[in-house]
Amino acid sequence: MVKKLFWENPLQDTCTAKVTSITKNVNNENTTFVIQLDQTIFYAFSGGQASDQGTMNNLNVKTATKVGNDIHYELESEPDFKVGDSVEIKIDLARRKNLMRLHCAAHVVCFLFEDMTGLAPGDAIGSSVDPHKARLDYKYPQNISHVFEELTKKANEVFAKNHPIETFANKDDPNRREWECKSLNQACPCAGTHVSNTNQIGKIKLKRKNTGSGKERIEIMLA
Repeated sequence: MVKKLFWENPLQDTCTAKVTSITKNVNNENTTFVIQLDQTIFYAFSGGQASDQGTMNNLNVKTATKVGNDIHYELESEPDFKVGDSVEIKIDLARRKNLMRLHCAAHVVCFLFEDMTGLAPGDAIGSSVDPHKARLDYKYPQNISHVFEELTKKANEVFAKNHPIETFANKDDPNRREWECKSLNQACPCAGTHVSNTNQIGKIKLKRKNTGSGKERIEIMLA
């Protein structure tokens, strides 16, 4: 199982790792190389959060895929290393920071919106975070834009203040993670990467989108 350094320090943008597996896949005329490591800072798509982008020994990582408790990295070209070698991993830190800010913003907006509307967590039907925006999807019978002015105000008030955020392993399963903001009395399971304080998020703006009958979407963007 790969050691996930991004849980220990989400701002670490380089690391050295040992290659534990290289798999060559040949599909018609397309050949790919899938790498596994003993440790990594390179987050793979999970829980709605987009994968990091970066390199392995200066070779571009095409995809990062979570497989059980491991992560498989597909390279854009044939590796110049073998199993047992040490390689240098680098990620796009500016992209990671945006993902961290938007992911935390989504948690706070989610809690505020559900509190304002009386919705339960089970009414949420989807979410995602990419470097440009986060989204929250809900089962809701009417246009939700009428709450956006107050919701935006409340969220930005939170983001202007000092509210520490903690992430930690679940006490019963170390492969599960928890997100918690004690001063806001907010907590939820989450294995993504996050800022350590709400005042690191900055101002946000919201956009409403209807995705079908009885379905409403909140899009969250950095202002």
